[in-house]
Amino acid sequence: MLCRFPLFFVVLSVVAFWGASFAVDVPLDSVMHLFVQDYMEPKLVPDDSAFENSQKNSDFGESAPIAVQQEYKKSEALRTAMESALVEGRIEDFKKIVSEVETFEKSAKFVHLFLNRDKILIRYFAKDFDFICNLDSMEQLNIEHFYTNFNHFLYDELKSRIATGELEKSLDEIEDASDRAFIYILLHAFIENNEEVSFLIEKYKYQLTKKEQLRYLVRKYWSKIDYDLDYYRALSMGASISTFLGKISDTTGIGFGGLLAFDMIRKNLFFEWVATFQSNSIKGKDSLWIDDMNFFDFNFGYKFLKKKYVHLYGFLNTGIGIADLACFDDSDGMRTCSNSPHQIYPIYGAGVVLDLFFTDVSENHMGLRFRGGVKNIWADKIVKSSGFRLYASIEWSILNYKKKNFAFEYAGDPPK
Repeated sequence: MLCRFPLFFVVLSVVAFWGASFAVDVPLDSVMHLFVQDYMEPKLVPDDSAFENSQKNSDFGESAPIAVQQEYKKSEALRTAMESALVEGRIEDFKKIVSEVETFEKSAKFVHLFLNRDKILIRYFAKDFDFICNLDSMEQLNIEHFYTNFNHFLYDELKSRIATGELEKSLDEIEDASDRAFIYILLHAFIENNEEVSFLIEKYKYQLTKKEQLRYLVRKYWSKIDYDLDYYRALSMGASISTFLGKISDTTGIGFGGLLAFDMIRKNLFFEWVATFQSNSIKGKDSLWIDDMNFFDFNFGYKFLKKKYVHLYGFLNTGIGIADLACFDDSDGMRTCSNSPHQIYPIYGAGVVLDLFFTDVSENHMGLRFRGGVKNIWADKIVKSSGFRLYASIEWSILNYKKKNFAFEYAGDPPK
């Protein structure tokens, strides 16, 4: 008998970094100019009581100019009134206070209550939805932000509305579905990470009929990193059972064996290398078996079904087979018969592969593989007959997936 043979990382990373630092003298007027811009955060004490108790130590204490102290006290009063009106649901009062804040901001030289992005939230709470749907306004205001002692209550209220579902209900009065979806996703982006926001963009993309709104959200927030289910590798091994068809079936019986397979999947194309071994008994001769080994077996196929837990492939088969005669006795076990011929022959056939999975997709997705098919066997030199082998196998399979960054797909009709 031909000898059986057994079948079969280092990652280097290089990190480069560079940086530079510099310092220049900055005039006092320039410092004050920066201090009063919208995007700069004023140094504020934590709360009202702390202001009274720490005047001597705070930036706005006794050592600070009277004008700064007055602006700070005014800003704190406006913030407190604004928060109270929002929490108590007094929207009209809230709008009036917003108007006062805008007037204050225009004249204030040292203290500003809200940063650019905060103003979007204020417009939402004031139900100024048209302003939020204006992309020019969003380009100017929707920039990176941070929390301050002044603006935190806006984000706390938004979090509460998202958690309770009140956010979605508050947008029901917006007639245009695209505007409604746009504001809903935009406000979520103030609280949630890009992965969660990307899920919402994909979920509501068919409601976002105003393409400029959809493109804005994608450009600003889209980030989808997931397993690539179109390009992957697979390894499987298992046991098989077979029987012959045709003239050779007159002299041979059922056989058993094993296989090892390595797959490459590209989109729906299926490429597989398989090594198989089968032993079939010869009828009437308990001590004789016909061995069939295919170490150069190649399958080329197509994935017809791709579901979360089920894959179905069909394939055509070609390769090189080797058949020989094996003898069995109690003392030596199975061995190649002395002076027995062996036959090398071309293989052709077809079959199907069914993969079943019981867990969600992971880097190494494991499941069961069922395989069935038919291929030829030539054994004229051994049992003076040829025919076809009908086989089936059950295997343990491992699909190896890699992650990739997926581009947003604009095309496509809404799902029915």
